[in-house]
Amino acid sequence: MFRPPLNMPDYAHKPAPVEAPMYRVIADGPLRAVVEARMDRWTIGRDAVSIRARYSIAAGSTHVECWYRIAPVQLSRDYEAGAGIRHLPKMESSNAPGRLALAGEQNATTGRLALGLYYDPSRASETAPVVTKDDRNAAIIFRTRLTPGRAIEGKYWLAAAWSGSGIPDLLGHLAAIEREARAQVEVNTFHHTHTPRPDRLEGESF
Repeated sequence: MFRPPLNMPDYAHKPAPVEAPMYRVIADGPLRAVVEARMDRWTIGRDAVSIRARYSIAAGSTHVECWYRIAPVQLSRDYEAGAGIRHLPKMESSNAPGRLALAGEQNATTGRLALGLYYDPSRASETAPVVTKDDRNAAIIFRTRLTPGRAIEGKYWLAAAWSGSGIPDLLGHLAAIEREARAQVEVNTFHHTHTPRPDRLEGESF
């Protein structure tokens, strides 16, 4: 019997969990790459929500933009929603309004790495670490609550740094790119005008 040269992990032969996200590539570059993750039914006890997130990175950028939308499927009460970063071994942090930043070392071979989460302080705020069955998480809570019959959506931004890439001060690097990461294009001035009459257009048609 032929056996492949690489070991196949056990989970590759098992069906995906019911609440596993589904991914699709919306754009694969070269100017921008966009990936969407979707969970049509995420259960919270007897309640359920649908979650959709789009992660996009532009050419030359050092951060990823995340757009999210959480919609109630069946809710019996209000909920808070948020985002976070898993704590790292041998961890240091550098948090400020609008930024969560953690640095640590998972193992000596990989070296130190850092993760940053940027957010709009007017739409979210830092909260106490959230404890899950896997570990503690630095987290933010969005100010808009999820309520029955009302979806919420918004944006936050993510970045990472690794000592192996030649960055000596990981947390300093994440702080330095914060302004770039949270920059947004806003259109707030519109000018309307009429389309010129055909006899006032210069040109020829064939």
